[in-house]
Amino acid sequence: LHDALPIYPVGVTRLAAETGIPKTTVHRLLEQLERESVVQRDRGKWTFGPGLSELDVRRSDLAGVARPRLRTASLATGASLFLYDATENRLTPMSREYGSRFANILGPAEQRQVAEGPGSAAFQALRSGRMTVEYGTSHQDSSCLATPFALPSGEAVLTFGLPAGSGLEEFKRPLDRIVRLLQSDMRRLES
Repeated sequence: LHDALPIYPVGVTRLAAETGIPKTTVHRLLEQLERESVVQRDRGKWTFGPGLSELDVRRSDLAGVARPRLRTASLATGASLFLYDATENRLTPMSREYGSRFANILGPAEQRQVAEGPGSAAFQALRSGRMTVEYGTSHQDSSCLATPFALPSGEAVLTFGLPAGSGLEEFKRPLDRIVRLLQSDMRRLES
């Protein structure tokens, strides 16, 4: 399907004809890819979306390495942890773990908006080049730690979010430890 989808917008009927896949299946696959921002729809036509860059092999390596570490941290603390590629001062999501402490406070879509907004801790950390703490600035019900870090394949940002008033200070060292582990994991993979 990737090779059949041109840079210019194309319809489902043409994609089905060029791939030999039934039209309903093509449509379902495109809708799944749209949820991941790999493709986007405009006036009934499809083209590549911004999430396509997430399919870069190095990023998928990092996402794969990070996922179990982020999941373990999320389960242990109830926090939401998001990992971003920070290439060219843009945040591209690579891995997300939603924390149980946000249940009935902020849903996943709201958490993503808070974490990726221009005033977020992630962008503050990216701009300052160091760990940043944000207490309810991006959203009154959420506080966040974010730290940028370098990898052989580029820059990344890791965020650690909890409901407002939860006290983030005690999680600074554990967040640094997760970053060091991710860096070590990636060095082993790339050697």
